[in-house]
Amino acid sequence: MPWFRRSSFRLPAPAQGREHVGEVPPNFRSQLVHELSHYEIDRKYDTRQLLGQGSYGSVYLVYEKSTQQKKASKCITRPEGWGRERFRMEGLVMQNSDHPHILRLFEWFENGDQATLIFQFCEGGELLSAIRKGRATGAALEEPWAACALRQPFQALVYLHNKGIVHKDLKVENLLLLRSIVSDDGRAFGRSPHVVVSDFGTAEICVRGLSSPFVARGSKVAGTPATMSPECLQGNVSAKSDIWSMGCVMFEMFANALPFHLSGSMADADAHQEAWLQMHKQGPKWERLRCSATAKDLCQKLLSFREVGRPSAAECLKHSWIKQKKTDLGPEEKTFLRTALTRWASTSLCGKALFLKMASTCAFVDRFAEAFCKLDADDNGMLERSEVFNAMHMLGIQKDVAKTLVDALDQNRDGSIQYLEFCAACLLASTQDLHDLLSQEFHALCAGDRGCPRQALQLFLKDLRPLVSDSRGHFPDEVKKDGRLSFKEFCSFFGQKVDEPDAGHWMARHPFTKLAAAHIR
Repeated sequence: MPWFRRSSFRLPAPAQGREHVGEVPPNFRSQLVHELSHYEIDRKYDTRQLLGQGSYGSVYLVYEKSTQQKKASKCITRPEGWGRERFRMEGLVMQNSDHPHILRLFEWFENGDQATLIFQFCEGGELLSAIRKGRATGAALEEPWAACALRQPFQALVYLHNKGIVHKDLKVENLLLLRSIVSDDGRAFGRSPHVVVSDFGTAEICVRGLSSPFVARGSKVAGTPATMSPECLQGNVSAKSDIWSMGCVMFEMFANALPFHLSGSMADADAHQEAWLQMHKQGPKWERLRCSATAKDLCQKLLSFREVGRPSAAECLKHSWIKQKKTDLGPEEKTFLRTALTRWASTSLCGKALFLKMASTCAFVDRFAEAFCKLDADDNGMLERSEVFNAMHMLGIQKDVAKTLVDALDQNRDGSIQYLEFCAACLLASTQDLHDLLSQEFHALCAGDRGCPRQALQLFLKDLRPLVSDSRGHFPDEVKKDGRLSFKEFCSFFGQKVDEPDAGHWMARHPFTKLAAAHIR
């Protein structure tokens, strides 16, 4: 979201006829991102502080009451001239996106002219702000670190562009860091960045996938003039418009200033359009860049005036400056993944459905992002079956067993393993955290009472049922036990064996873990 410096320029759609908004391609994860009522949002979250304000809304830090997890809440007012479909576009794009470098939406509310989105809280703040703070301490921005920080948004763009989605407002304020980049010993840039793309308020569905011979184009002028491509200023948008904006991000990262300073107000933007386009043709002052010749070469390609001269997002990832050599999985990663995959294959259908649900809201699944990206050889944001088979080979798993494991991972039977499916399997090997997640689900169903009511679990199963395929295994239609289930019985129902500690155990006395004290065998 444009929080601190530059306002976003969004022209209303033409008033002639009904506004046409492309349909957002569906995604498996969308089943787990729910639209709530305003009352439910207020009941679930405590608002703590204002994080930032933009043209049409504000972002707040909120705490989920039941778990005390930090999340962010974006409250938006519909701009004048926007139809309901266009107003809902941000929520729909985020709901149907499942990528480690796209901000995760958990739930949202929309009613008339107001909308609220609940998504990940990004502890590290804005990318450029973190870089400036690091430089202020005297730390140097090393190019390998910068290349990693830029590579991740390009990976997200490959995923979005293949779905036909153009962001249209990429800038440093909309690239956020999930965690701090300061190491435990206080060194700036001491931790690898985890960048996520945010703020899809101006996104447009304008292509059917870049591989299609029939490429439609967007027509809505929207975004931020300082980072808007020449063709976008003229209402003629394609995926290459996002590439230009990333060029502006890269220039600002190495020059500490925007490549173009566009004078004039937004109210008379039409009058300034010709002057702005002329500045774009001339190009920025390249001598201001403080980087290697290879980095400068990429930035010049990104800011090519003619969009045909700009590389695609996938081509950017192949540039020598930004290209990442895929490293092999380390010994610990191999052990972890082998455990996760074998446990997933033997887990019941209702157990898989539960883990998919938990993975969709879990605060720590992003620790699995690095392994996922290592396996994603073509950087398209999904794991093809061939990529997973290669991983199985690295893990020393036999071919016939590997096929069973791949089939088990592909829960929605679309021929690929999405990030949510991968993370759900990884939860099974996260022994030290899993008991807390199971406890959260258990106590949500208990609603303050001792034990989980049979009827509550019955309704819970009904919600979980659509998440798994019918092709393998049995999904229980009813809970046969009468009365209430203990935590141990709840876990056992979903195939998890637990040992509850004695009442005198220190974990049982802890204010948080006494509700969740269990050890997964």
